Amino acid sequence: MDASPASDHTHGGPFTHGVASFDPTAASVVLWARVAPGPGAPTSVRWCVAPATDVAPTASGEVAVPDGTDGCVAVVVEGLLPATTYRYWFEAGGSRSPVGRTRTLPASGTETFRIAMVCCADYSQGYFGVYRAVADATVDLVLHVGDYIYESPGRGDARPAEPDKTLATVEDYRTRFAQTRADPDLLALHQRHPVMAVWDDHDIADNA
Repeated sequence: MDASPASDHTHGGPFTHGVASFDPTAASVVLWARVAPGPGAPTSVRWCVAPATDVAPTASGEVAVPDGTDGCVAVVVEGLLPATTYRYWFEAGGSRSPVGRTRTLPASGTETFRIAMVCCADYSQGYFGVYRAVADATVDLVLHVGDYIYESPGRGDARPAEPDKTLATVEDYRTRFAQTRADPDLLALHQRHPVMAVWDDHDIADNA
């Protein structure tokens, strides 16, 4: 099970947004996936976590796909070892998601800790080559300091924004996030590294 950014993201069955991990601590991490909603969509998913050097899961479980979340599921996995790399994946409806890689934080002081910082990703103004470069880099954590999306109509002509208007409703935001999360370079970043994120002005309506 290859957890490299070069893994094929098109064969994840219902897992149309790949996989992601967030907010690691020295003993826990949040695992995330989205099950494509619609008739016959799975109502629960199984998750598994294994050390990077082992095939057998060290932790696993099943979680229901909550109503009203557009098929998104998030699981807090606890009891992990500090400063340790893990693989993880989800299973549903006879399909397995891409295999992700995540890493816990050190429990105390450490001699080295590698952080990649990114921000300000306007889908319409260009491509996410920087995300691919970060995915390919050796880092312990990605810090996203905001403007993960832009709430505005498309301001560039590189790629059309969906919907091409100022985001104002939950469905508007879901559409824009779905478009952004389908980008292969962003999929690779999330599959390869854990992320901590904060909001900035363009993440909310009207650039407040």
